[in-house]
Amino acid sequence: MGGQHFGVGGVVVLSATPQILSLELAPTHFATSLETGGLAGTLTTTDQNANGTHTYALVTGEGD
Repeated sequence: MGGQHFGVGGVVVLSATPQILSLELAPTHFATSLETGGLAGTLTTTDQNANGTHTYALVTGEGD
């Protein structure tokens, strides 16, 4: 039988406007044996501009 595998998440900010106060990923550790479409975590941005929008992108790299 297969066991569970765990991964570590991280966030790298490539470009941010001065209004962004924080960027958080929770949880920072997650099971990599999630079902397709399963929730791995939540990415949250705190911004001084209440009407601001944010775009996130997942990129390939170490830990894929």
